[in-house]
Amino acid sequence: MIDEAPYPHEIRAFWAEAIDTLDLDHGEKRMILAIVSYSQPPLYVETFTAAASLYAADHGTMIRADSLEAIQSATDISSARPKKTGSHYPVFYALTHPKKFGSLHCHASQYARQVLSEIFQEIATGRLVARYRFYEHVVAVRDVLMALFTSGWQPETTGATDKDALLAAVHRDAFYGLIDKDLARKVTFFEELLQGEIDPGQIQRQRAGGGGGGRRGAAKRDEWHAARVTELARLASQPRVPRQRTSRELSSRDTMGDGGLRELGLQARPVADSHGANEEASETLILQGQTPSQQTPIDDRRLIRVWLAGAPTTSLKSSTDLARLTEDQVAQVMSSPMTPACQLFASLLLSTGLPPARLARIEVQEAASIEALIANGDDRPYWLPKHGVMVYRLLDGPVARESSPTATWVILALPASLAEVLTNLEPSFPRWPFHGVRASLNQQLRRLFADTPGITPTAHRLSASSWLYRRPHARDDVAAAFLSGQFGLGLAAPAAYRRISRTEHQEIFEQALRKLGWSVPSSPPRPNSSVLPLRHDVAMAGSGVAQPAESFAEVFGWLRDAMQDPSAELSGWWPGEPIPLTAVATLHQLVSAHELLAWHLATGARPIGPNSQHCLAGELQWVCDKASAVGRESRVIPLLTAISNSLQAYHSWTQAILIRVNQGRRLEDQRSETCQTPHWMAPSRRGRAVIVRNMRWQDIADLPPLVGWAPNVCRHSTASWLRKHCPDALVDHLLGHTRHGRMLSSPRTEASLGQQHALRRALTDWLSQCGYRPLNWSHMPWR
Repeated sequence: MIDEAPYPHEIRAFWAEAIDTLDLDHGEKRMILAIVSYSQPPLYVETFTAAASLYAADHGTMIRADSLEAIQSATDISSARPKKTGSHYPVFYALTHPKKFGSLHCHASQYARQVLSEIFQEIATGRLVARYRFYEHVVAVRDVLMALFTSGWQPETTGATDKDALLAAVHRDAFYGLIDKDLARKVTFFEELLQGEIDPGQIQRQRAGGGGGGRRGAAKRDEWHAARVTELARLASQPRVPRQRTSRELSSRDTMGDGGLRELGLQARPVADSHGANEEASETLILQGQTPSQQTPIDDRRLIRVWLAGAPTTSLKSSTDLARLTEDQVAQVMSSPMTPACQLFASLLLSTGLPPARLARIEVQEAASIEALIANGDDRPYWLPKHGVMVYRLLDGPVARESSPTATWVILALPASLAEVLTNLEPSFPRWPFHGVRASLNQQLRRLFADTPGITPTAHRLSASSWLYRRPHARDDVAAAFLSGQFGLGLAAPAAYRRISRTEHQEIFEQALRKLGWSVPSSPPRPNSSVLPLRHDVAMAGSGVAQPAESFAEVFGWLRDAMQDPSAELSGWWPGEPIPLTAVATLHQLVSAHELLAWHLATGARPIGPNSQHCLAGELQWVCDKASAVGRESRVIPLLTAISNSLQAYHSWTQAILIRVNQGRRLEDQRSETCQTPHWMAPSRRGRAVIVRNMRWQDIADLPPLVGWAPNVCRHSTASWLRKHCPDALVDHLLGHTRHGRMLSSPRTEASLGQQHALRRALTDWLSQCGYRPLNWSHMPWR
């Protein structure tokens, strides 16, 4: 069995091999394979029983009782409870799950089972095939069929699949009302699979451009263009009555337009904002045409780009936010006579960086606990006056996990000076103290700075300026951006790997408030166990995967202890005796796990997968650990001398074992030259051969100390520890993040690979704290 989602032909091969040794006639074996082919069950007795009942309900043919007993007693078919059925066997899961299509007496479910089984009997042929794409295709067809039934559509017959009826059903008005962005993508897969444009599991190539014409040679038709031509013909037939322009319109046209725009038949106008609350809208210009355009939208946009390129002033491309105010402007704002609500609102914008629209939705929770908010709260901030804390959820970055639900929430204790002002506010809606404050703040700032040169401060600009008050007091960009509740494209991935103490966030918050002139004591009340739910990870935020060094020390100790029994058995082995294959495989697997864990902790690489490539050479290594349909990601990073020497000794020891094993057993070497990390040795299914292949993280995930840990635990843990001991640019370089190329300051990012001594020393110290000690290879059995 393979350790990932198998293809349909692989499932049939597993079952064919398992029933080959059963004492059954040829017709009954063919019946079993027909059941397997129909619902694709995993190699378990329980799943086959369900598949047989399903096949009997849909085809009216039941397997014999003696055949079922033979399967239940077969040694190659597991009687345990199957695992990962939904992710590894999506067709079987969809056909048997009660909430999907598992109802035996439902007419629609029976029809859907036949559709799914027929479409996914085989996969696409060729190189552009992926297991994840096959899974996406199954889920897409499954969810579209369920949505069709929800919309009220019912198949006319349960016979052969009527593809035309299904394609017509997804265009019904009742179904259209259920379509969202995710379902629309699945409908596209659904139509392409039914029409034969793609095969199950096939990855479509993205065309770079050109190549007109419709699919499959069909005539190209632009529905928008046809409707547009019809509308223009109707307008042209109507008599035009010239409208008298006012002097205000003419002056606006003269001041806001130019000769180029007039030649194009366009004029520029600002967005009308009677209340002045939306500062982003007031800075927007709209180009409006006087007559209907007879061009396509693409041509219209291209025409506007040509005009913008020749305009006297254009927008500047910059890696910083041009909406930020200077420190003097912020000081003028904070010293201006504003209402207490606006003063507090501006202070929170500057100290946290929350978007004004999100901060304005803050809600007061008098009696709610943080644990209840985390379980049921939405994206708005919450103020808990009883505990004096403000909490809100991260919108991106770290992924929420059941083991650490608080890690993706920001929890800040407001100093007494701010808490008193917030508590004493008398808003129109007591539950939402900042309701309407954003518009009021913008109006007050516009009035106060009407005669002041320069740009006018607004709530949006105050929030954008928050970075200048948070970043100087933060260890890295991730810690500073954490308070804003979102990281954006450049910081979302680095933030997902870092585990940061809440006291660090609190210190950034307090330093920013002191800079703004608030009275903040040196040791204000911190969120404590009486306020927060009793969880071991409540003091940390960010990654819910990272583990401390002590946890890895326990794993290394367990591995070294587990090596003693198979080592003693192999040490007493004499040539000429049968090779103790179980002891050999067990010892090699433990040693491989020991070395792979150390390598992962020393590199921060992603978990090794089927497409990973790792070439180790001297003091450097080339790591290619991320590949997708969009592109590949690789990098050259340092290789510690201790890891390099240990891996060389490991490979020599492995080769010595393989030479001896090959004398009595058949050796199947499935290793690739582009993966020089540890290998995995295991006996074949029938014990007649020894298989050696590239090792993956999944091979050691079932070890007792690692059960329940995420596959990328080493990457998260290494990043969380390194951020405290070396520049953030070096951490990003090790992990493969390139955001520092787009920053105004990138300390030490251009250091040559051979000069990264600080990173090597930090990694060596990290490995030592994790309990890694190189094995004594001279005392290993069969050395």
